[in-house]
Amino acid sequence: MDFDFDEWCNLAQKDPDAFEALRKKIIEEAIKETYPSTRHLAEGLQFQIDMERRKSKNPMNSCIQISNMMKEKFHTDFSPVMKDIAGKEYSPYTSVQNKQEGKIIPLRKHIKKEDES
Repeated sequence: MDFDFDEWCNLAQKDPDAFEALRKKIIEEAIKETYPSTRHLAEGLQFQIDMERRKSKNPMNSCIQISNMMKEKFHTDFSPVMKDIAGKEYSPYTSVQNKQEGKIIPLRKHIKKEDES
């Protein structure tokens, strides 16, 4: 489906109920087209988006909250799945070439028991 911004704007202004029904239909179709392994993530994310829209005081607040949620969800839910699919790590914030190995430092000291001395 091609997206025509003006057409969607007109529909939202003239018939908000039709706009909402079409919006839901398009989202459901997009979720059905996702990989089966990520479909449950997409459904869960859409549920959270819908809840955020309901509880927001205004559309701008909703937009900001959803944007923040999307950034967080991408890194916690979708990035590992993309890693599995692509066979390599993906992150817009770090590149594979810039990663460095770190030294692991134990948090507890080894305490010898008295009978081991």
